[in-house]
Amino acid sequence: MCVPVCDSSGNIRLCRCFFYPLSKANHFTTLTLLNKRQTFYGSVFARAGPLGCQGQKGQKGPLGPRGCSTAGLADSFLLARHSQTIRVPDCPQGTTLIYSGYSLLFINGNKRAHGQDLGSMGSCLPRFSTMPFLFCDTDNTCRYAARNDYSYWLSTEKPMPRSMDLIRGDEISSYISRCSVCEGSSNAMAIHSQTAQLPDCPGDWESLWTGYSFVMVTT
Repeated sequence: MCVPVCDSSGNIRLCRCFFYPLSKANHFTTLTLLNKRQTFYGSVFARAGPLGCQGQKGQKGPLGPRGCSTAGLADSFLLARHSQTIRVPDCPQGTTLIYSGYSLLFINGNKRAHGQDLGSMGSCLPRFSTMPFLFCDTDNTCRYAARNDYSYWLSTEKPMPRSMDLIRGDEISSYISRCSVCEGSSNAMAIHSQTAQLPDCPGDWESLWTGYSFVMVTT
């Protein structure tokens, strides 16, 4: 077996050849050193030779077999459901609960207003706060509750106290509607009849729940 020996630059400097007999015997061993060929005569014993240089990268192998196919994931849609009570509403049949929270309706600050679609997840905040937003200037300075700002929340059926005193602390939670954000496999829409009769769902649509039409009005 002949093994090339390389220098630090990767060039082959010499080639060593070894013969591995089954027993001790006399053999000719040829050593090529820097293009100079010399022949030696002596005894050679079987032993492992040195490791060779790193070979070149092999060719790209054949393309493997095609993997097993699986069913793709269906699209998902999120919707919010509000109970108008302190009870967390259940998700409609065929949907999965993502999280529950409090029903945010409208925010107003610095003569600017923004309403929340009660059917979207933005109307259901995991945490209740009387001021669920900050005002930030162009100089990267944010101020909390620094102006005459308001937040409107969907309420429960609990009446206000006769004295109309301010409600503070944990008592506020009994006046704020609870909500749930649910995930379904298809989109949802609301149909309003503008009458006292319940409207029918369009063809190939199923009813999730029935209720009353709500429109936001501020004075």
